[in-house]
Amino acid sequence: METGAYTLTGNTGFIVMKPGAQIRLLTEDEWYKAAYYNGNSASYSEYPNGKNTIDTVWANYGVGASTDVGSYS
Repeated sequence: METGAYTLTGNTGFIVMKPGAQIRLLTEDEWYKAAYYNGNSASYSEYPNGKNTIDTVWANYGVGASTDVGSYS
């Protein structure tokens, strides 16, 4: 393994951040806040577009099936 910010503790499935590590992965809570929190209004949105509504212009949301990459502009 490469030397990095984390130590893998064998087969136990635990990953421990090394003391002094300066770069790390976000926790799930930190990712959620980054995606959904609006600091100006001090509130969370329902979708990561900063709004509580979404329509079909956002990727293929609401299409009802998978679509090929590049199907939408």
